[in-house]
Amino acid sequence: MFEWAGFWQTDARQLYVVIGSAAVLAGYTRLSFCLAVLLMETTQNVNLFIPMLIGVMIARFVGSLFNSSLYKKALIIKHVAMTTKKVKDKAKRWRARDIMKSPVVVFRENETVKHCYDVMKACTYNGFPVITTKGKLLGVISRDHLIAAIENKGFFSGAINRPG
Repeated sequence: MFEWAGFWQTDARQLYVVIGSAAVLAGYTRLSFCLAVLLMETTQNVNLFIPMLIGVMIARFVGSLFNSSLYKKALIIKHVAMTTKKVKDKAKRWRARDIMKSPVVVFRENETVKHCYDVMKACTYNGFPVITTKGKLLGVISRDHLIAAIENKGFFSGAINRPG
């Protein structure tokens, strides 16, 4: 098939194996350009890039007709929040208070490490608003950042609950 264009330097079977494996991976994972570049680098054959990219794009298109990608499924299983292209009609009327957990656990800007540690052991929230003493929002700090700060500074040796 690709003989007239001179797309391989050795055996045609090797060409089909590489393009086929790239297409299978692209159809399953929806990786496209980076997959073609990785396989081109692995085979060290620049002539394979165009036919491989064509195979990858076709496999990606066909794969998206039948199911979602491996990575999207993994994110759903891990309950990672993802944005979608279209907002459902019922969700357009939601407000933050309709979906948030309450009571809100906040940290003041001058909280002690001990207090932050105790709060994180008591709840499984993933983010905490940080406010001034006057109640003005300064920002949000994630549970992972707090755990890393506590563990790296060596304040406590006890385990902190990691939701998951």
